Amino acid sequence: MVGQDGVFLLISFFAGRAAQAETVIAAAMDQGVRRIVWNATGPILPFDTGNPSIDMRRGILAALEASGISFVALQPTVYMENFLIPAIAQEVATADVLAYPMPEAVRCQWISHLDAASYAVAAFADPDLETLVIEIAGPEKLSGSEIAERFGRALGRQITFRPMPPEEFARAISFDGNEEAIIGYYRGIFESPDMMTTHVDHEAALARLPIRPVSIQDFATIHRDLLTAG
Repeated sequence: MVGQDGVFLLISFFAGRAAQAETVIAAAMDQGVRRIVWNATGPILPFDTGNPSIDMRRGILAALEASGISFVALQPTVYMENFLIPAIAQEVATADVLAYPMPEAVRCQWISHLDAASYAVAAFADPDLETLVIEIAGPEKLSGSEIAERFGRALGRQITFRPMPPEEFARAISFDGNEEAIIGYYRGIFESPDMMTTHVDHEAALARLPIRPVSIQDFATIHRDLLTAG
């Protein structure tokens, strides 16, 4: 880190540990880094959820606050790239069905990796930006059926939405024995759709960190080849 003005911090959602972030923060303090931009991979909640990947965010935020380094903590909603999980993308391509483990009642402002990266660049680009903890999201608040309709526009065919059972989703993405945690989390969303429904002030985020956002239709257009049978 010698000579660096800034550090981008991202800890793996599944495999990451708070100690990894604390090591980076300590090194940044030692080397006089002036700004850290941290993608928290999701909201920093004020209570324990029982999921270490979510709960560790509070400890990382506390370490940043104690460091004395100017920082920006980006809290993205849910990534559009989840639709590229092989089992999900394959069902779009071969059956014209978009499946995800959420009920129709969920209305979420999905965000792309491209937007998350653009927000990080914007956070580094403004030398006058003060320490900031901010929620970031995509430009649309959509239900599953509305997302499928946007996919259909991009792909030129009718796509329907299917609420995927949590057990099926866990089999598709489980890592290092975390299948039960995934199932429990998404069962909670089916029981309480507000858990995944988002209320991010997108315009306020753009005012602080100006970017050109990617819509769901833009995303499906970009990844048309992965979402179309060969």
